[in-house]
Amino acid sequence: MKLFHQDRRTPYLCVDVAFQDKQGNLILIERKNYPFGIALPGGFVEYGEDPKNAAVREVKEEVGAKIRIKRLIGVYGDPKRDPRAHNVSIVYEGEYISGAIKAGDDAKRVVRSKVESLKSKEALKKIKFCCDHGQIIKDFLSKS
Repeated sequence: MKLFHQDRRTPYLCVDVAFQDKQGNLILIERKNYPFGIALPGGFVEYGEDPKNAAVREVKEEVGAKIRIKRLIGVYGDPKRDPRAHNVSIVYEGEYISGAIKAGDDAKRVVRSKVESLKSKEALKKIKFCCDHGQIIKDFLSKS
């Protein structure tokens, strides 16, 4: 029995996480693969994986940190948000638990940004964000 339209294209499901280290820095990455730019740690949800578990896994892979999920920040699904393909990202706020924060997986380097310095529109405009991550960070800061 066919349950779904298997020939229909659907968006990819992604997760991203906004979290701070013990010094209060928002942990970002500079992507080493296209699309380039500064981004929150995150990536694709694997088939059969819960999005929250995917978020924890992606943070561990990209920056080496163990986190726990605190809350949902939002869902971002503009079809043009990523130049590679239509994807929908579930974005969470995480809480740092442990681990040496360093670049891994798709991260060229870790970028630590003081949350206070990101609260001005001018500061956010100076950063070349990947996709819509500037807007996501703005939303995160407005809800913090």
